Amino acid sequence: MQAIRTVWNAKPFFWLLLTIPAIAPLIGYFGGSLSAHDVVYPLGEWGARWLILALIVGPLATIFRRLGWAKWLVQRRRALGVMAFVYGLVHLVFYAIDKGTLDTILAELPEIGIWTGWVAVLLMLPLALTSNDTSVRVMRAAWKKLHLLAYPAFVFVMAHWALIGDFGALVWAVPVIALQAWGFLIRKR
Repeated sequence: MQAIRTVWNAKPFFWLLLTIPAIAPLIGYFGGSLSAHDVVYPLGEWGARWLILALIVGPLATIFRRLGWAKWLVQRRRALGVMAFVYGLVHLVFYAIDKGTLDTILAELPEIGIWTGWVAVLLMLPLALTSNDTSVRVMRAAWKKLHLLAYPAFVFVMAHWALIGDFGALVWAVPVIALQAWGFLIRKR
């Protein structure tokens, strides 16, 4: 039982768990059964899910601060955010492969459903690059301020997801908004 607990609590194991949703699409693509187009959507959707989870960890920890699983999640929040970026970046790579040429990509760039995705990835880039202990130590209070970019990134991710035709994606915004509001109210007391 202790061995299982040790593995479960190991951060590398958590990183491995976060890669699981990418395995089937990537095997399908590299095995020839899926096209780049087939891989774009699932990878982007999982990137959005990891971002959503990263954003609700804080309020959940505030609401359930006495419970061990909340602390466990807080200790892994940066991994969720980094994986949100990694999935978003891989989503972008497969989008580029699917489009085939820079001219095609640039022709689509003015479409609001497309540029919102680009903005989201650009907003998450400095967050991913500074999601390490050294950056937290060196940047101090500026680190927290920088990481507030996760919220506009979330807005752009949700806009991108909805504007490319999946308005049901906005349902995913509800837990983030509700838990952020609830956590804010609890902290204000």
